[in-house]
Amino acid sequence: MITTVDALVYGALAVVLLPALAFVLALLRYFRLSRSLRHAGRVMGVRWWDTSPILLVCGVVVVVYVVGDPPVEGEPGRAWFLLSAALLLMGGLGAALALGYLDEYRELSGGTEAAGSAGEGPTVLTGEATVHEGQVRGALSDEPALVTTLRVTEPRGSPLRRVTAERHYERVDARFALDDGTGTVVVAPSDGAVRLWGPNEAHSPVTVVQTPEETHASTVEAVCDRLGLDADRERTYTERRLTPGTDVTVLGTVSRDPTVRYPLVDDGERRLVVFLGDIDAVRSAVAGRARFGTALGLLGLAVGVPGTLVTAGVL
Repeated sequence: MITTVDALVYGALAVVLLPALAFVLALLRYFRLSRSLRHAGRVMGVRWWDTSPILLVCGVVVVVYVVGDPPVEGEPGRAWFLLSAALLLMGGLGAALALGYLDEYRELSGGTEAAGSAGEGPTVLTGEATVHEGQVRGALSDEPALVTTLRVTEPRGSPLRRVTAERHYERVDARFALDDGTGTVVVAPSDGAVRLWGPNEAHSPVTVVQTPEETHASTVEAVCDRLGLDADRERTYTERRLTPGTDVTVLGTVSRDPTVRYPLVDDGERRLVVFLGDIDAVRSAVAGRARFGTALGLLGLAVGVPGTLVTAGVL
C-alpha cells in the first residue's frame, strides 16, 4: 500500500524528472540525434542489434550517477574519472563497430562463387556492376547512376556552438546486373545496404552543394520543392552515386525463377550488402575496420568500466 509520504516522494520526483526528461527529448529532437545515429550506422555498417555494447555503457553511467559520487571540477580524481569515462564511451563504440563487421568479414573470408553457376542460397559474388533495368539520376548532378543517395543537413544551435543535423535522407536505386565473366546475376539493392565507401570510391562520385550557390540554385530549388523545404536556409546537400562499370562485391541470397533469364540476388537467408571494390580490396577494408573496432572495444571496456566505477566510488 502506498502511503502519503510515498506519494509525496513520487510526486516530487515526477515534478523534478519529467521536465528534465522533456527538455532532453526536446534537445534530441531539435538536433535530430536519431537521424544522425541512423546515418552513422549506414556509413559504418552498424545495425541496431549491434549496439548492445552501448547499452552496457548506458548501464554503467546510470550506476555511476545513482549509486556513486563522481568527482566534480576541482576534486581529486576528476581527471582520471573523465579519462575513464572517455575510454568507456570509445570502448562501447568500438565494440559496436566490431560486431557490425565481424559477421561480414567471416562471410567474405569464405570465398566467392561464380555467377554463372551460383546455386540458390547465401552467396558472395564479385564483378562489374552494369545497367540492367535502367538507371536513376542524381538529384543534384542529374548524372546517371545505379544507386544514388541524397543527404540534406543544416546547422543547429547557437552561434558559439553549432551542430550539424540531418534534415532529410533518401536513396534511389535500380536493379543492376553483376557480371564476373562466368555469367550474370541481377542484384536488387533496394532490399539491403549499399556501402558507398571503400577502395573503389572513385566510382562513387560525390556532389556537394552549399546554399546559396548560384550554379545550383535551380536544382536546389527543385529539390526543396519536392521535399517541402524552404530554400532560404543555410543547408548542405550531398549526393553520392554508384556508377555503371564499378567493381562491386555483394553478400546476399540467390533465388532462381525458371521463367526469368538471370538469378536474383536480394535480402534473404543472408542479408544483402553491396560493397564498392573487388573481393580482395573489400575483404581487406572490412577486416581493418573489424580489427580496429575489436581493439578499441576490448581496450576501452576493459579499462573504462572498472576505471569509471572506481573513480566514481562505486567500487
